[in-house]
Amino acid sequence: MNYTIKNAKDLDPYTPIMALSNGGRASHYLAGEIGEGPCVLLRDIENVLQDAEPRTDEEVFEYIADERLSIIWIDSLVDTARKLVILSENGIELYASSYEFPVDVSLSCMLRDGINYILDMEDAHNVF
Repeated sequence: MNYTIKNAKDLDPYTPIMALSNGGRASHYLAGEIGEGPCVLLRDIENVLQDAEPRTDEEVFEYIADERLSIIWIDSLVDTARKLVILSENGIELYASSYEFPVDVSLSCMLRDGINYILDMEDAHNVF
């Protein structure tokens, strides 16, 4: 399946899309939020991702090493929240997510989700 670049102004304003932010990063929006400009339907991206082969552990670890990512776990002092932050080599925040403990998934699954999110956003960014 290929992505079709659309103009947000031609879509229902409540259509979930992915578009580039002013900073050049791919982000999720509703079509009405950006008004006009190139975008991809979020459901098209989700369909492609569902059909894609999952990344191997080796691919995930190679990406972390090649990009020299910093992975930080922050435990709250006041509650059971734990935050995962993934930074670029230059210290730019690429991913942040907060989890309440205990959770049903392992820390390694949370990390994999974060890295996959970054890789998926890069893939989506390459569409534009």
